[in-house]
Amino acid sequence: MIEESMTTLTPEKEELVKNAITCFLVPQKTMNRHYPSYRLKHLLEKVVGFYVSNEDCKKLMLECGFITDDLNETNPCFNMSMHGVQTLSYVSDFCFRNGLALSIRKKGHHDGTERSHT
Repeated sequence: MIEESMTTLTPEKEELVKNAITCFLVPQKTMNRHYPSYRLKHLLEKVVGFYVSNEDCKKLMLECGFITDDLNETNPCFNMSMHGVQTLSYVSDFCFRNGLALSIRKKGHHDGTERSHT
């Protein structure tokens, strides 16, 4: 269960995180057990350049259409491909090492339409 009182992001910051999720992560049928929400939130923080709570991460993943098999878990896993997570990990490491944060403009979604990373 997501504790709404634990969510911390402004609507603008929520939009940036959601854009990072939809630009890099790709849904799949099975759960990715290698990157539960707590591990994923750290990757997202490095990309967007600000703190993302675990509760925010879980909430925004669900809002972006990802599913989990147990929302009552403290750190649930989501149905995201490893390739997408590896891409997010690479970008997050690059941003962190170079003191950068991405401002991601949404142009598309998981349907194969155009996406832009700036």
